[in-house]
Amino acid sequence: MACREPITWGVVWTNAPQTDLYSGKSGGAGATDPQGYAEHDSTWFMYAGLNQQITRHADDPLRGMSVSLSGSLSDQRSNYIHSAVAASMRYRGLFDARPEDWIGFGLTWIDMSSHYARNQRYMNQLSGVTAYNDPAYQPVAGHSLNGELYYRFRPVSWLELQPGLQYWHRPGGVAQTQDAWVVEWKTVVTF
Repeated sequence: MACREPITWGVVWTNAPQTDLYSGKSGGAGATDPQGYAEHDSTWFMYAGLNQQITRHADDPLRGMSVSLSGSLSDQRSNYIHSAVAASMRYRGLFDARPEDWIGFGLTWIDMSSHYARNQRYMNQLSGVTAYNDPAYQPVAGHSLNGELYYRFRPVSWLELQPGLQYWHRPGGVAQTQDAWVVEWKTVVTF
């Protein structure tokens, strides 16, 4: 099947000053640099996304399975999130009696900035804190994984209701954070 839907991609570049998440102006750690954290004259962010309907019903081309894949990469010197990748599957009109309903499942991987993690470790080293339960501890972020399952139903043409369930592995990218289940509810009203 030919790709009938657009692939989006882009680069965002800014010349607005951005503060480094670890490095100081003198070359060492910014936390103890007398001149403070380094400033960058520019920073960047790249993204790409693909959304493709891969099956269609003969009687309704809007019904069927769609898949998506997206990703981003950013300058980790000044952005907390270094990279993210997401994939999802959605099926619209799974039941003949409910052609406007959707069911979907998605996964997202998030990797935090190594500059940010290095700064957090350095702050803990400076304060002599090693225990996560210590109020002075600076959580060190790494990666996180999120999964989501939802069902969107349309009881009337102007209302969509979407209950869902998410599972977070390492919320916030912190290994010591307990995994979490999240129940969600989304409402869309179209005027």
